[in-house]
Amino acid sequence: MKTKLPLPKEEKQILVSKEVVQKLGYPFSNADLFCKVSFTKSDTDYIENKIKAHNLFKTIQRNDKFTVRSMLTMIQFYKTFINDKNCPNNLRSFLGTYVDELYRGIQNIKAEKDAAQMNFMVNRWMELCR
Repeated sequence: MKTKLPLPKEEKQILVSKEVVQKLGYPFSNADLFCKVSFTKSDTDYIENKIKAHNLFKTIQRNDKFTVRSMLTMIQFYKTFINDKNCPNNLRSFLGTYVDELYRGIQNIKAEKDAAQMNFMVNRWMELCR
């Protein structure tokens, strides 16, 4: 007599080719560079049917200037898919890494801005103290 339930059968995950991933465009075409993630068919289907089909995707993609505001917008956009329970694991991993990179970019921009302001103040102070 069985006392345990059978484990669910796992689907065989078939990785898609690099050519298919390249056709997905930025940022998905950089998945192997960002976090060494390979996409499967379910990942590419989710990207095509959910992310790229979203009304804001083209607006997000058109914004080629990486300002703090644009990066925050991208972060919020991609976080909605990270939190989606139907998002495939490989894609979720990539999006999480990409969002982390965007946060680091924001920190660098703020650090450069703060450093520029501090340098201005120090230089001005040195000029006045001569």
